[in-house]
Amino acid sequence: MGSMDRGLISIIGSINSVVVGLVAIAVLVLGLVVVRPKHATAGVVFAGAGGARLLGVAISFTLSAMRPTGGGYETAMAFGVVQTLVSMFFGVIFWGGIAVGAYQMAEAATKQQGVRS
Repeated sequence: MGSMDRGLISIIGSINSVVVGLVAIAVLVLGLVVVRPKHATAGVVFAGAGGARLLGVAISFTLSAMRPTGGGYETAMAFGVVQTLVSMFFGVIFWGGIAVGAYQMAEAATKQQGVRS
């Protein structure tokens, strides 16, 4: 893999981190501003999901900054594996939080309308 390929992959990873961070901020604000007045628990769950995803992005960024430049292939792979695990862990928390918040809102709306499931 040439240096141009590495640079392109680095740019793609940076763009991905920015998009993930913006989506996490959007979910956090959505939970606190839009959802929380209607359903307090679901709003906090949405905000927690967004906050967890932001924490995951921050940890991933920190790991990327800590990566030694003179390390070999094994060091680069080890840091890559840890970053992937961090991303997967916080991604599961993020999407699980969205699912739980949506379920809580749907359940509350169903009870409010008097519809039985």
